[in-house]
Amino acid sequence: MRDDTRGRVPFALLGVLLLVSSLTLAPTFVTKPAPSETAVERALNQATAETQIAVRDGVSTAGQQAAANPVVTPADTATGRVLNDSTAFRDSLRIRAYLRIADRLERVSGRSGDVTVTASLPAVSNVSDLRAAKHRVSVERAGPNKTAMRATVENVTLTVRRNGAVVSTRRVSPTVVVPTQALMLHDQVSTYQTRLNNGLDNPGLSRRMTARLYPIAWARGYAQYGGAGIENVVANRHVSLATNGALLGVQRSTFGRSDPAGRRALTEATAMTGIEDLIRGSQGTAYSTEVLDQAQYKPVSETPPRPKSTAGPSPSDSMTVGVNETADTAFRSVTEPSALNETLEAAYTVEIALETDRHQLGGGPPGTPPTPGTGWTLVADRTTTATEAVGNASGRVVTPDGWHTLETFSRTVERQYTRTAV
Repeated sequence: MRDDTRGRVPFALLGVLLLVSSLTLAPTFVTKPAPSETAVERALNQATAETQIAVRDGVSTAGQQAAANPVVTPADTATGRVLNDSTAFRDSLRIRAYLRIADRLERVSGRSGDVTVTASLPAVSNVSDLRAAKHRVSVERAGPNKTAMRATVENVTLTVRRNGAVVSTRRVSPTVVVPTQALMLHDQVSTYQTRLNNGLDNPGLSRRMTARLYPIAWARGYAQYGGAGIENVVANRHVSLATNGALLGVQRSTFGRSDPAGRRALTEATAMTGIEDLIRGSQGTAYSTEVLDQAQYKPVSETPPRPKSTAGPSPSDSMTVGVNETADTAFRSVTEPSALNETLEAAYTVEIALETDRHQLGGGPPGTPPTPGTGWTLVADRTTTATEAVGNASGRVVTPDGWHTLETFSRTVERQYTRTAV
């Protein structure tokens, strides 16, 4: 072996060379961390947030239309038979919500790079489509006092396209709560109508009217038994008084309050009925009629007679004014360009303020990038941001005094920072 002239490499040196080589090659094979969110996911998140807003707007508009023009009886047509007789109002509200939502979804678009996402609902072209649309939407009362409305629309289709070609689809079923009282008002009106039609075995007008007439009949019956004038124990005026009082009671139990004008009229009618009963019981019908005629009683709906006076006209006196030069002068003052513009501006100007409140959940801008090694000097750095709405959140902004809230919503926003050092 000593005479062998082949070159030899010491094993220790070979081990050192392999170790240095592995340390040198290791950084070469380490890949960059995978992005936390792809372009498709970012576009889908944006479209989902916009879909939630579109659904909220569509449901709110449908609630306003249903309250302003309610459908309580289905039409005797093919379209009308889509509505159930017992739930015509709710069914029409569900259909209105579907149509309004479908219209808003046409403007929904999420985009991230070359990826776009659109939202849609099936079009309605016939009666079968209308019935399917009704079943896609559910509505119910919500909120602490059940004064708001919760609505869910099922299977909104989000279509993902890359460079115009469909990549994938996703179905979502957004649920929103809007501050519309359409369902609450409908339920109250339905309850009121039911209580008016109920018999004595259920709460309502009949039971309340009977409870009011019972003591009147007993009191007048015992009074006549004790020597009062003989006449009808319960006259039409007593039935009228009891009926109107019972109606106001049903209003109060259903809506939480009764008609103020009705309460005033009932108070006056009660007083006049009591006076009439007392006078008839002691002096007879003819005398009571004369006294009541002198009282000149009229219901609150009628204008009381004005006292005659020889003085000048009072503020309540009417005056006839001719439509002549006086009207022309007033018309010219309004149609002057400056006055007309001011009037139109005042009529179509609304003072609106946007109130925002922001809370940072975590994270923040990155710090200065580390030095790659000795001998390097930081010349400049640049930070870019990208913001995406990733979902809904809870919380409200405090409404300033003297203002009222038109619309409020909360969003969780993710901001991505990229800081580059030179």
